[in-house]
Amino acid sequence: MKKTILLTIMASFSLLDAQEIIFEENFERGFPGKFTQDFIDQETTWIDFGISAIGVESPLKGKNSAVFFNGLATHPVSTSLSTQPIDLSNGNVVLEFLYLQKKKENGTDNTLSVEILEENGKWRNVLTLGANKNNGQKKIRIPLTDYSKSNKSAVRFISTQYKTESANPIVLDEVMIFKAKDNIQNLSRNTNVLYPNPTKGVFQITSDSGSLNCEVFDIRGNRVIKMDKISKDTFIDLSNQLPGIYYVKIYDGKQSTMHQLIKN
Repeated sequence: MKKTILLTIMASFSLLDAQEIIFEENFERGFPGKFTQDFIDQETTWIDFGISAIGVESPLKGKNSAVFFNGLATHPVSTSLSTQPIDLSNGNVVLEFLYLQKKKENGTDNTLSVEILEENGKWRNVLTLGANKNNGQKKIRIPLTDYSKSNKSAVRFISTQYKTESANPIVLDEVMIFKAKDNIQNLSRNTNVLYPNPTKGVFQITSDSGSLNCEVFDIRGNRVIKMDKISKDTFIDLSNQLPGIYYVKIYDGKQSTMHQLIKN
């Protein structure tokens, strides 16, 4: 069931064909490739796939992936990978990448945050990832133009390691930023259906329908909330979920619609 839902959400984007590749890095020629690595803290770093990818049998794709892991850290530390400037002012620009962080027994998640440089020159968090629930790699896809229309934007990955004795390595691969061939379809852009949007956690559905069924999915297609027979006076709480993009499926008894929700 969950796999079917994931495929339905991804198919609704109609993003399978890239019109123009803006940035692409698969780390096959070594690390950091086209990325710029900023050492927020000198105690940790990104490296080529190798012995530090403990618990991961092989690169996510090809012969090499990028790995974030360093057992020398003595306190929470972070390192970032940044793209060169990219143009988000024209077209439907999408970020896509492969990600894996296997969960260890008694382990502590590292986190991978995706940030985008906005028109005001500030970085905005769009997604934060922890360990994969099923220990399998995920393909993450984010429509960047939902956040910025700047012609001098950029994307960066920030990885943070919290504990050293049992930290879980992050593996990143097949990073691509491209212009989608077609417009995003079957996804309602009526942001007035959800209020407030963006939200800090709690939101409502403003439809006048007497009874609604609602499901909320994260960017990876995992259902995080399911509520039946709710009204416009019902509060839906995402406070326990990470900041990022969510998709709210609403069924009013006649038709279902999908709406994008941003949690700050």
